Amino acid sequence: MNIRGYVATLLNALPGGTRQTVQAAFDAVLGEASGATAGTYGSATKIPVITVDSRGRIVSISEV
Repeated sequence: MNIRGYVATLLNALPGGTRQTVQAAFDAVLGEASGATAGTYGSATKIPVITVDSRGRIVSISEV
């Protein structure tokens, strides 16, 4: 089980309002999917373009 699985199990044991507060904090720390695909970007002929949001999260990666 990964960290999200453990947290989900723990959250289910909490009362509703507390569960929502803890879930929001957990999501803020770990973030949601970034929109980037795992891999290597850039090469001798391509330049990686990385877009970062105001919270410092990578939201997209492409090459030009």
